[in-house]
Amino acid sequence: PEPQKMASFKQALAILMFFVLVSLYVASIDNSVQPEQLWPDQSDDTSVGVVPNDEHRHLMYFVQVSDTHLSASVPERAAHFKEFISETIMKIIKPRVVVMTGDIADSLGARFLDSGQLREEWQQYWRAIYETGVTRKHIWLDIRGNHDNLNLASVEHEHNFYRVYSVQGRHHLHSYSYTYRDGGDRYTFIGIDTCTDPGVKRPFNFVGSLPKTELSSLQRIREETQGSNLTIWFGHHPTRSVASDELQELLRYGGPYLCGHYHSLLGFFRGMYMLQPTGFLELELADWKSGRLFRVAAVDHGLFSFVDVRFHEWPIILVTNPKSAVMAMPAVEPLHRISLSTHIRVLVFSPVPVSEVRCSVDHGHWQSLKQVAQGPLWVAPWDTQQISPGTHTLLVQAMDPDGLWSEAHVVTFSVDGTVPSHDLAMRILLQGGIRALRVLFILIVLACVLPMCWIRAVQTSTWLGPPDLSVDRLCCGCLKRRLHLLVSVDVLFWPLVSIPLYLAIGPWFVGEMVEGHLGACFVWGILVYGTFLPGGLSYFYGMVFIVMCYVPMVCCLSCTLWRRREALRA
Repeated sequence: PEPQKMASFKQALAILMFFVLVSLYVASIDNSVQPEQLWPDQSDDTSVGVVPNDEHRHLMYFVQVSDTHLSASVPERAAHFKEFISETIMKIIKPRVVVMTGDIADSLGARFLDSGQLREEWQQYWRAIYETGVTRKHIWLDIRGNHDNLNLASVEHEHNFYRVYSVQGRHHLHSYSYTYRDGGDRYTFIGIDTCTDPGVKRPFNFVGSLPKTELSSLQRIREETQGSNLTIWFGHHPTRSVASDELQELLRYGGPYLCGHYHSLLGFFRGMYMLQPTGFLELELADWKSGRLFRVAAVDHGLFSFVDVRFHEWPIILVTNPKSAVMAMPAVEPLHRISLSTHIRVLVFSPVPVSEVRCSVDHGHWQSLKQVAQGPLWVAPWDTQQISPGTHTLLVQAMDPDGLWSEAHVVTFSVDGTVPSHDLAMRILLQGGIRALRVLFILIVLACVLPMCWIRAVQTSTWLGPPDLSVDRLCCGCLKRRLHLLVSVDVLFWPLVSIPLYLAIGPWFVGEMVEGHLGACFVWGILVYGTFLPGGLSYFYGMVFIVMCYVPMVCCLSCTLWRRREALRA
């Protein structure tokens, strides 16, 4: 009959609209990552001094490490970290600056929900730094992460050991900047404190925040440091795990942003890098805790390059010219200097002498590189006019004293400004973040509520026509008939509709969110100590509850009612 056909058509249209909305959201993320300005106007700087050549000039390199999670119950983390400082940093790489991007201490108890600052863990960090004497030879810039802020009522609290045992915490409780000068070059490092205040207990202390006062301070710092060769921003949280959209605007055309926090998502995504739509490169570093990973980065004639390596893996090869096309920041870097350069430039670090370094463009003939001033820089002449437009590959190998070649380090580059796109998964992870979780949670709640409300409307209204419960109308017609029966029972329908709605609106519980202070937890945030803290993982917890508890409950109730009905009919 026509009414039944119309009802089926409307149901199919509703399902189609749901998937269209999801597709549009994913497409918006995919499109938004395109840089707003590909080739900004560049001044004429073709002089020898600013063109990458065979001299050790306009070159600065540094090291980043993140998420050490030093723990009293896992002492080998601190032992390896101390060895990393004394051997890798101080004897081999010898960087100008070392950046620590948070989660210094683990701050976790024996049970899953136990959390709080432990003095012993912070003392491990202090001993690793001061017993090695690294701060006497290198600039050490550290910033706190969410684990360094667990169960802290205030940044001024006596258990905030970051301000006691860290290098920068005793001078800067929040964000700060440091400018490294090398001759006429200036490189500015700006640390962004994205920790919430207060810091609640686990498992709700995951999302960062940037209050207006902190944002104003950072804007002032940015204005004061204008004129640097490059500004390197660093913090603990990726930008989309910070409940402040202003952070992306703050970083607009500001240089790379180095962070941690995600731990490469249990090792599934080691290289979480993306060019954000506001023109800066966001680079999440995998953790030291489990992976023992760190980053070596360099700024060579204004071009930023980096490589993520594992502790005790040698040699470290970092190509600074030509830089990786995938990691280009067209609105920030003078990329035209690649086409004007006269030499390939590579940094090589090894605990043993490097006998030879060679390179190959597009798997062509191997060319030897020359070491500059007995340092880590190796160079080889090249003619960029011979490089065709588009992307190319550069392979670099280093030989040890035993005559063994290392595994080839591969860089995809271009001399005409071709910028390959980033992986879609990385775009969703680093561009979606809290917003993606929020949208997905809302869609799941609507998917739970609207079908039952629609079925209820079909049962009670006349203009929609009688419900079509035939088996051949829908592939899951059996489930459809059971849902119709479930919705027809008032004592079950109203609670089942109310549960997802309350999950999205009402408080989940009231408890001690910070030691000595009660708080109310909602899916959209936490009210504690007179402060509102935005939600993040709570959306994920809500989705887990719906999938693992609510949906099985609906299925069980509908099947039980159907069996009861069949038994009564028999």
